[in-house]
Amino acid sequence: MTAAGLDVDALAVEMSAQGFGEFVDFYIANRADGTLPSSEHIGLRSDDGRYDIWYRDMGVSRQLLTTTDPEEARRMFIDETRKLVAVRRPGSTSGTTS
Repeated sequence: MTAAGLDVDALAVEMSAQGFGEFVDFYIANRADGTLPSSEHIGLRSDDGRYDIWYRDMGVSRQLLTTTDPEEARRMFIDETRKLVAVRRPGSTSGTTS
């Protein structure tokens, strides 16, 4: 699925390959298959060329970014997911490239 310039399916595959868990560490609304995300995650929603990224914990969401730039959205989504994983699993190599 390409959402106005950002291929969310490819992004999810890339992030999973880096060791991030879909529906655990990150959630892409446009890919939702009915699986509920964990209570703490970084989320991405794309709609008509606008991208929203948020942090959610225990039912409370905090908007991190709204942009029309797909590359900016991609970078921030990966970076914020990396930060979340670093706090959850100190010493983890998830999100690093060799």
